Amino acid sequence: MSEQQELSAAAAAEEQSADGQSADGQQVGAPDEQQEANEREAGAAACAVTHTHIGGQAVLEGVMMRGKLNWAVAVRLFDGSIHVEEHDLASGTKKHAWMRWPVVRGVVGLVESLSLAMKALSVSASVPMAGEDEVAGIEGKSAEVAREGAESAESASAGEEPAGASQAASAEVAREQGAAGEQGVAGEQRAADKQGVAGEQLSAAEVTISAIMGIGLAVLLFIVLPAVLTNFIVGSAAERPLLWNLVDGLLRVVAFFIYIWAVSRMRDIQRVFSYHGAEHKVIHAYEQGLPLEPSAIQRHSTQHVRCGTSFLLMVMIIAILVFSLVPVRPLAAWIGLSGRLGVLVVAILSRLVLIPVVAGLAYEVTVKWAGKHAENPVVKVLLWPGLQLQRMTTREPDDEMIEVAVAAIMPVIDREAREGSCGLTQ
Repeated sequence: MSEQQELSAAAAAEEQSADGQSADGQQVGAPDEQQEANEREAGAAACAVTHTHIGGQAVLEGVMMRGKLNWAVAVRLFDGSIHVEEHDLASGTKKHAWMRWPVVRGVVGLVESLSLAMKALSVSASVPMAGEDEVAGIEGKSAEVAREGAESAESASAGEEPAGASQAASAEVAREQGAAGEQGVAGEQRAADKQGVAGEQLSAAEVTISAIMGIGLAVLLFIVLPAVLTNFIVGSAAERPLLWNLVDGLLRVVAFFIYIWAVSRMRDIQRVFSYHGAEHKVIHAYEQGLPLEPSAIQRHSTQHVRCGTSFLLMVMIIAILVFSLVPVRPLAAWIGLSGRLGVLVVAILSRLVLIPVVAGLAYEVTVKWAGKHAENPVVKVLLWPGLQLQRMTTREPDDEMIEVAVAAIMPVIDREAREGSCGLTQ
C-alpha cells in the first residue's frame, strides 16, 4: 500500500469511527494502517527543519533521496504501483575526520554522489523495465479482444446470426468487448509511453559504462572543446592568460547552456525533469514542516538553492577564477613542452587536475554557505543565474510524480527520526 493510500485509508477509518459504531453495531477501533500513517506523519513533523541535508535526484520514472544514514529510490512501475528500495549509506566522512575538512568534503561528496547516482540509475533502469514484456503481452491480449469483439459485432449486425433478442444481446456484448479492448490498448499504451525512457532493461554494467561515457563526453564538451576554440580565437594561453581564461570560461558556460537546452527537448528527458521538479517540491515542503501530501507540496517552486544544476553552474564560474591562477607557460617549460600546441595541452591537463579543487570550492559556496543562508541578499544575487537555469532542468510534476518523490523521502525521514539525526544541516 502506498503512502497516499495509507493516509486515505486512515482518513476513511477515522470518519467511520467518528460515529462510534460500525454498521453491525460493534465498536470500531483504529486500524493498523491508520496507526502506521499517524506515526509516520508524527515522525516527519518531528524531523521538519528549516534547512536540511536531505537531497536527491531524478531517475528514470522515479526519484532518489539520500540522508546521512541511508538512501532510497522510488520508481513508478507500469501497473501504477511504486517500487521502493532503501539502502544504508556508507560514507568515508564517518570514518576519516580529514574527509570533513572544508573543500575536501566537497570533493568526497562529489565522488560519493556520482557513485550513488550510478546505483540509483541502475535500480530505476532495471526495476520498471522488468514489467515491459508483461505490458506488451497485455497489449497483445487487449488488441486480440478488440479484434474479436469488433468481428463479433460486425457479424451480428450483418445478420449472420439468427435475428431476435439473442442476436441483439450478442451484438451489444461484442461491441462492449471491442470497446473494452480498445480502452485496454489505450491504457496500456499510456503505461508503455511512461516506461519509454528505455527500450530495454539495463544491467548495472551497462549503466556504469553509460556513466563513464557521459563523463568522457562532459570532458570533451566542457574542457577540451572550449580550450581548443579559445586557442583559435585568442591565441596562445601563454600570451594573454587573463583574456584566454575569460573567453574559455564563457565558451564553457555557453556550451553548458546549449547542452541543457538540447537535452531538454527530448521527450524522455522532459519526464525526468518533471521528477526533478517533484524532488525539489517535496524537499521544500519537508523543510517547512508541511504535510507531505500533493495538495500542500504542489504549491512550492520547482527551484531549489541546493540543486545540482546551480552547483554545476557555480563550478563553471569558480573555474574561471581558479584556472586564471595557473602559470601555464612555466608549467609547459618545466614539462618540456613548447609552442602553441604544447601550452594548449598543459592548459587542458591543468583543468582536469584542478576539477576536484573547483568542485570543492563550489560545494562550500552552494551547499554549505548558500544552503544555510538562502534569504541572504548576496546569496540570492549569487545563485540567481543557477535558479534561472533550473527553469530548463525542472518541469511541473503531476500528483503521481509527487507521490513517488514522497515515497522516496519517507524511508530517509523515518530512519533519521528513529536514530535521532532528523535531517539537520551541520
